[in-house]
Amino acid sequence: MKEKILLMKEAVIFGFKETWNNKGFFLLSFVLILFSVIVGLLIAGLLLLTLSIITGANIHLVGLLAAILAIATVFICLSLEEIGYTTISLDIYKKDMFSIKSFFPPSYLFLKFFIAYTAYILINTLGMLLLFIPYLIFWARFSLYKYYFVEQNTGIIESLRSSWHLTKGYTFQLIILNILFLYIKVFSLFLLSPANNLSYAFIYKKLLAKKGNY
Repeated sequence: MKEKILLMKEAVIFGFKETWNNKGFFLLSFVLILFSVIVGLLIAGLLLLTLSIITGANIHLVGLLAAILAIATVFICLSLEEIGYTTISLDIYKKDMFSIKSFFPPSYLFLKFFIAYTAYILINTLGMLLLFIPYLIFWARFSLYKYYFVEQNTGIIESLRSSWHLTKGYTFQLIILNILFLYIKVFSLFLLSPANNLSYAFIYKKLLAKKGNY
């Protein structure tokens, strides 16, 4: 138990230390992501407004389409954020060079990650609908899937399965860590999101070194 707690402690320290060491880059990336969301929502709104004027579409239908398009836009931006921060976190752990280009992966890679990210969200949502406890377990056990996906280029199912295997025995500690970072991200207005990704990259690499691939 002490070894598991120590791992979580070291991961959190690593996450915040590297976030601070690269604060300029992460602040720039935060602004870029926020700008992308705003621009995406504005473009979606303008397109729907133009459609409404040209076709005279029903206001309720336009409102529904606007809501769907807004959710899709935000979800795409979140996916780009996830794959960017995951790639950068692994680069920082390995002391490799990294750049803002990580937020703009090739289209095929983004599409693959988008499906994996959607699957992860749906699994967590299913757990939440069943009971709160399954949700917490799914949230913890599948939390490392994206590192497999980015570093080892595994498939969607294989990434989720590997994460489930790697986190075996660490469920409780990861649940606590998930909740901790949830509060940190919300109260920091998501400025400290990189610390979350960096901490989990640390855990992923340490557990991988200890357990190996599934």
